[in-house]
Amino acid sequence: MKVLSLTEPCATLIKEKKKKVETRSWKTSYRGELYIHASLTKIPKSWKENIEFMSLVENIPLNFGNIICKCNLVDCIYMTKEYVEEMKTKNYQEYICGEYKEGRYAWILENIQPLKQPIKAKGHLSIWNYEEGDVPMNNELIRYIENEIFPLYNRNEEGHGIKHIKTVIRKSLELAKSYNVDINMVYTIAAYHDIGHYIDRKTHEIISAQIFMEDQNIKAYFTEKQRITIKQAIEDHRASNTHEPRTIYGKIVSTADRTIIDVDNTIKRSYSYTKKNYVGLSEEEQIDRVYKYLTEKYGYDGYAKIYLEDKEFDEALQKLRQALSNKEEFIERVKNVISKMN
Repeated sequence: MKVLSLTEPCATLIKEKKKKVETRSWKTSYRGELYIHASLTKIPKSWKENIEFMSLVENIPLNFGNIICKCNLVDCIYMTKEYVEEMKTKNYQEYICGEYKEGRYAWILENIQPLKQPIKAKGHLSIWNYEEGDVPMNNELIRYIENEIFPLYNRNEEGHGIKHIKTVIRKSLELAKSYNVDINMVYTIAAYHDIGHYIDRKTHEIISAQIFMEDQNIKAYFTEKQRITIKQAIEDHRASNTHEPRTIYGKIVSTADRTIIDVDNTIKRSYSYTKKNYVGLSEEEQIDRVYKYLTEKYGYDGYAKIYLEDKEFDEALQKLRQALSNKEEFIERVKNVISKMN
């Protein structure tokens, strides 16, 4: 069965039918029956301090570590500025139960039914399949990476920051479902793959692999052989590498790293990267570089390669190529995206 893990109290709010929209930074093409799992993750401090939000579960037991209800996922709506404003004014309770921002996605849930008997389970990222006897991800590993590694991405520019890392993690775990691999290794490779980008973007894959190997705490979770495989996969992830990844792990994360969420998000990432690394260019030259860079990387003769089937990427790539086909219109689009960033 398909399952989505949520941090409490969001899962319980859905079970209690006080929340019928789940907000995410990524879209999904999945439609159908979906089970809701309350993860073991602690309630974020900012949520605890939100009295209005927490009052919705006052005197209601939370359900950490359990699959607690099922529903139907019927739609995935791209949030426009108008959509966010309408939600805020017409459905305020729903509004305070999610993160409503232009560019995010609203997953519409219907026919919510609490389970008579909750199912004990350890969660996963993205939509995952539950089968009795499943080997779950190591929650201690996840907590270590979330608490100690994720904050380090604040040193990178936005294009290689934590939002990008979480997108690569999600896509990597989705791809991993089709292969006989250790999902803890997949998660770790995706989590570390750009950690050294702020030091030297040109050799960041080598630096990131070195940072992983020198992490004494991570040794508790993997054998030496597994650590070598993880190291190699981090080294092999870069789009401009001339060699194919040496293992299936490298192919999974390298494919997942070709992230095109949508055209405007891709422009934003590219401009952020250019702004930080090409400070000597004028604004006009930086905008022109965004077009040239994306054409060189994702154009019909581009160097970005994927090694595994990824329908989500293929669809997004076609939209980006269509946008790039008219340079004048694309340059205007870049300017429009930049104006919203400033």
